[in-house]
Amino acid sequence: MYKSKLIKMRRKLGFTQDRMAEALCMDVSCYCRRESGQIKIPAEQWLRIAKILGVSLEEIYESEDELIAVVDRNDATINCAEVRQYTLPEEILDRYQKHIEMLEMELNRLKELLKLAAR
Repeated sequence: MYKSKLIKMRRKLGFTQDRMAEALCMDVSCYCRRESGQIKIPAEQWLRIAKILGVSLEEIYESEDELIAVVDRNDATINCAEVRQYTLPEEILDRYQKHIEMLEMELNRLKELLKLAAR
């Protein structure tokens, strides 16, 4: 999953992928794969990136475990090849969240029924 907060901040501050790669002592394609989520960014590298950009870690960090990226259509271009990007409207995400909550309630109800049946 690509790192939208990092990309947005890098662009806002006027840093190119080439400049970031050079500052991190790596090839630009290697840096690009980190931004696109193809390669996991280690914790110490997140700290170095924040220092290079002069921002706090919280301003750029995104968990590696996220499954869906919600992307602003105006900021959806990346200079990397083979980036898979999914854009979902907020109402769809809300609908999924409500469905998940309903399933959790049903799961809890079924667990209670199992407890009663086991007695």
